Amino acid sequence: MGDHHCVAGSDPASGDYRYYFRDHLGSTRRLLDDSKNTDAIYEFTPYGQVYAHTGETTTHLFTGHDWDPTANLYYAPFRYYAPGLARWLTRDPLGMADGPNVYSYVSGNVINRHDPLALEPGDDATTCQDKCDKEYKKVLKKQGCTLWNMLKCYFKKKPMACIKALKKNTIAAGEGRKLCYAACDEDPENTYPEDYF
Repeated sequence: MGDHHCVAGSDPASGDYRYYFRDHLGSTRRLLDDSKNTDAIYEFTPYGQVYAHTGETTTHLFTGHDWDPTANLYYAPFRYYAPGLARWLTRDPLGMADGPNVYSYVSGNVINRHDPLALEPGDDATTCQDKCDKEYKKVLKKQGCTLWNMLKCYFKKKPMACIKALKKNTIAAGEGRKLCYAACDEDPENTYPEDYF
């Protein structure tokens, strides 16, 4: 667990300290006061709804995003996230860079990923699995395995041959990602995901 602290008041020497204890995604799980007494405990559903809370309240909650209690939404630098809907409320500012679902939160991989900027997890490869996914997307793009190219196959003379070729490349990349994930299970510090593709 990571921890973070903040000071209430204008003078750090005399202010009241609060310590935030966070999980691997950066979600606040426990709040301690300056005497190390528990001020609050938080539990979240996989997509960020608070389902159990005791003690004081804070606005730094799921994956470290700021909670807006008026709107009942999490705020990230580029857009708002609705935990009840499990999606962003506006389109991805980067467009379809990570696929056709421009409202998706971390492509459904909420146990391993977080998206601090609201720009999809590919830009925030912090875990070994994130690095595998980033390499997987890079390989797919390099091989032309995109939804747009799949649609273009239907306008070719032999559409099924085109689709089979793209499918074969996609399956091969998927196998590489499985091997990369297995390597991450053995060594979470694995820094060479490209070796598996």
